[in-house]
Amino acid sequence: MRRGVIACLVVGGHALLGVMLRWNDVRVAASAGSSTPIYAEWIEEIPPDEPLFVPNVEVPELQVPPPELPDVSVTHVVDAPNLESPRIDPNWGPDAREFTRRAALPAGKKATIMLMVAIGIDGTVISARVVRSNGTEIANAVAIEYARETRWIPGMVDGKPSPMETSLTVVFGDSA
Repeated sequence: MRRGVIACLVVGGHALLGVMLRWNDVRVAASAGSSTPIYAEWIEEIPPDEPLFVPNVEVPELQVPPPELPDVSVTHVVDAPNLESPRIDPNWGPDAREFTRRAALPAGKKATIMLMVAIGIDGTVISARVVRSNGTEIANAVAIEYARETRWIPGMVDGKPSPMETSLTVVFGDSA
């Protein structure tokens, strides 16, 4: 009997809700306190041949002209200077084995140090600094010493020696 009473209350509540929705507007409160409420209506079945959305206003087709672009035709080309990068003089260089020994690496360990080296117009190293390293501080210092001992063919701008920076990678280790 108790289940029957609960079932009647549930069915009756649903029926009452259906009647209220059928004959009265349903108000849904808006989230903002000062805004107007939103109204929803009960909609009957939509016939299959009727479109879901029928606009009330005819939307004109827009014709947008393409944007005006600046003239990119080349009228004058500035001659770029003829550049040659500095390179190590193949006829003169320090003994890499001595610097590898001085790097004091454990047996079987390699160290790769990338340096940024400034080269003067006479081919001497003006400055050297570590850019990237997987070695120790000792190996980094020895790599800078090695770079300072190297001689370079200077970089050229339009055939004239010019001071330039270049990178130098130094590898120390058993197979270096």
